[in-house]
Amino acid sequence: MYLNNMPTEVLSLILSQLPYVIDNYWDESPIDYLRNARLVCRRWNTLCSPILFRITTLQHFEDDYKADDDAEDEDKPLDPTKFSLWHAAVDSEVVKQHAKVAKINSGPHKYMDERDWTLRELLIADRWKEFPHAISRLADLPNINEVFICFTDHVWGQQSVENDFGLVEDVERPLERLNTLRYVFKAMEQHKARQHGTKIRTLSIQHLANHIIPEEVIMSDSFQFWVKDITGLNLRVSEEYNEHGPDHDLDLIERRRFEPWLQNRFLPFFADQLTSLHLSFDDCWGTAPGIFDGGDLIFPNLKKVHLCQFAISHNDHLDWVMRQPRIEKLYLNRCYIVEGLRFYLDDMPRWGVKTHDWVVVVPEEEQDVDWDIVYQYNGTWEMFLGRMREKMLRLIDVRITHWDDDEIFVFDDPVPMQGGPTLRYKEFDIGTLPSRWLSPNAERVERAKEGDLRAWGELVEVTEERRGRMP
Repeated sequence: MYLNNMPTEVLSLILSQLPYVIDNYWDESPIDYLRNARLVCRRWNTLCSPILFRITTLQHFEDDYKADDDAEDEDKPLDPTKFSLWHAAVDSEVVKQHAKVAKINSGPHKYMDERDWTLRELLIADRWKEFPHAISRLADLPNINEVFICFTDHVWGQQSVENDFGLVEDVERPLERLNTLRYVFKAMEQHKARQHGTKIRTLSIQHLANHIIPEEVIMSDSFQFWVKDITGLNLRVSEEYNEHGPDHDLDLIERRRFEPWLQNRFLPFFADQLTSLHLSFDDCWGTAPGIFDGGDLIFPNLKKVHLCQFAISHNDHLDWVMRQPRIEKLYLNRCYIVEGLRFYLDDMPRWGVKTHDWVVVVPEEEQDVDWDIVYQYNGTWEMFLGRMREKMLRLIDVRITHWDDDEIFVFDDPVPMQGGPTLRYKEFDIGTLPSRWLSPNAERVERAKEGDLRAWGELVEVTEERRGRMP
């Protein structure tokens, strides 16, 4: 069959893969294949345009992050040369027609250390006019249904700001990040106010800093106006660490406060209408030093949950997922059961560590040591998978994977498993560096393997049977 004789839907699927073609021989960018395909004929142009222009991106080029001599002049009119490519894209009728995702880069991520100091200070002081104006243009895209905010993975928190460690130039300071969020939230309010035919339904944030967003922002009219429209929430959280030292700074205040705030304050704003939730952290989360166990969260319409790096350490740790009444898809990527934990005694009251379901382990050779404590948790994947089978009666798709590519991160669903699930365990040891999360006792994991795999097979069988009954 000739390519052009294929059904339109099939040809469209083929062309949609062009941006993902990797050719190590030619220097041509993969996206150029799609641009060139538009030139083949009118039919191909019609099919390629929605793919090519689905995402429109606010990027920072050299002229955009270099300050003029009079940049600090508050009476100076907007500089039309700043973000000119973005403005041209937003003004294009073709882009307006096909753009579904507005991606907002918070800075020139590969060249953060080349940003002009004047513009950085103006952004912190909320006086850089060109940047919020550029972000506000997303309200001129009538058909977008997703806003994707992309920060850098270099995070500074309260301690770094107070001590001004090293005057590092390639980090975004907390006020820079906060003002970017404020500008985007304001633009989302403006988009809704214009009553476009399409509402923004998905909010995605990559490298969201583990900073508590101030009450005046999340309680503002601007935030409250659009938040109830969001049905898809994708968050990848990044944490501050001292890259000049060996540790990941577990003692930073953000590590203790953010996860409870996320659970008890931020997620409830989205709970009633959310249908899809993705939560990912750069390191294991949920157990220590921050605690996330779902609390009283209820998502009455939630159908898909995707967790990445979640550390399960109590029998009720996944109850918040299992009690949601409508979940059909559960994806666990790089999630672990924590089988052993060692803490410094003085950390436990400060962190509010929950010890239920744990057994104290006191090795004979360490009985006189009074500055740390070791626990064992005897939960297994067999136990949790069995409870999923019994309680999650709408579940038709479950995937437990270990995809580990930190270079390029997207909020895509994991592919179906090849060769079985990735049922992994971890240990938490406060005395190790750079990460406190270690491979566990291999003998214990091996003992659990048979029961874990049996429970997995039973769960998959039930979900496949349900899926087979669907019309």
